[in-house]
Amino acid sequence: MKKTVLILISVLIVVFGVLAIFGSKSENAAERLLYRTMKDYQKIVRNPDVAPPKMLAGVENSLQKIIEKYPQGKAAKIAQVKLAEFFLINKKYDQALAALDEIIIKYGEDAAMADKAQFLQAVVYERQNQREKAREIYLNLKKRTTQPKLIEMLEAKIAALEK
Repeated sequence: MKKTVLILISVLIVVFGVLAIFGSKSENAAERLLYRTMKDYQKIVRNPDVAPPKMLAGVENSLQKIIEKYPQGKAAKIAQVKLAEFFLINKKYDQALAALDEIIIKYGEDAAMADKAQFLQAVVYERQNQREKAREIYLNLKKRTTQPKLIEMLEAKIAALEK
């Protein structure tokens, strides 16, 4: 009896260990890919107008790969926001709005993610010179959020749009 219990416990420990290793390997792989991608992303952010097209395509493809290959991980969450910001920086406003809508749908229960996505939506509308639509989003977000820094930013954005 004791021998059987020890064997079962040993098997459970081995199975748990194997699953933990494989689970962490995939998240580690996603984090490594995200880290490498963010290096190029930072170069693009500094001056997007002179970024080589190959680098732009590489960053976009890597972010898409993280989102598709590791959809449940933390890296995918970050990659989705960075992809939306990437589109915004590169003046691909329709793609940015689509990516932001996807974030709101997928992570709507996460208030911080939803707030960030809506803030970026308003920024996109501002850049498209749809000031009233941007202002409306900023006002709705200000009513709903509890983040003090975001409220400060929203007040500044609203004031700038009212000039």
